[in-house]
Amino acid sequence: SREDNPLGWILTSLAVILILWFSVGVFSYTPRVIVSGSMRPGIDIGDIVIIKETDGSQVQLGDIIMFPLGNMKITHRIIDIEEREGVRYFTTKGDANAEPDTEPVLEANVMGKVIMVIPKAGKFTLWIRSIV
Repeated sequence: SREDNPLGWILTSLAVILILWFSVGVFSYTPRVIVSGSMRPGIDIGDIVIIKETDGSQVQLGDIIMFPLGNMKITHRIIDIEEREGVRYFTTKGDANAEPDTEPVLEANVMGKVIMVIPKAGKFTLWIRSIV
């Protein structure tokens, strides 16, 4: 019978473990649900972005990076790079925003860059957040 087959339980358990590991950052890849429309049309509210942990020295013009801003993590595109006294600073901007972000991002504050977008995959997570 179906209940006696352990393969289903094993596969389900492995999937849950992998999801948890990704969520807590065991791997150098982290999924993030997008909660604002600042990167429309390419990245929309409810999309999941996969962030690869990347040193700030490895990013370049046009990359979409994640960086802290207060207690939030922002995902915006690098539109300009400046070097001052041997330190790189990135001017970032949401694709849907009219103006660049007001503060440049210090190279050391880059948490990673977007390597993949999974459209609409985070809608359920946003729904759960809205009812809790």
